[in-house]
Amino acid sequence: MLAYLNECEFLCLECAGDVSDNECYDMDSEESDCPQHCAQCHEPLGNPLTANGVAYVLDAIRDSLRAGRDERNMVHDCYNGTYYEGGRHCQIVRDWAEQIRWYSLSDREESLVSHYLSWTEH
Repeated sequence: MLAYLNECEFLCLECAGDVSDNECYDMDSEESDCPQHCAQCHEPLGNPLTANGVAYVLDAIRDSLRAGRDERNMVHDCYNGTYYEGGRHCQIVRDWAEQIRWYSLSDREESLVSHYLSWTEH
């Protein structure tokens, strides 16, 4: 996915609008320590993750599991007008889990990701 950097924040192509004359980045080559989202609509940008980024996602999965089903199913108003509008709170972490499922993970980490994806399926 392509994204534009505007005032130290990434914007997806749709949200970039008139700032599209700023520097464009191919997020497929922008490795980072956490998943990146558009600063305006919060759409995931799908950037590759460093080992620290994978650890960040695994920690978020564990935190979400500890929070329980009520938290998983909660819908927050703060997502109104964004990519996640009407989605459950766990959808962000679920998207991150989907992203790392194809990374080279240990058996235990693969099991954790699979469990989380199954747990948040509905």
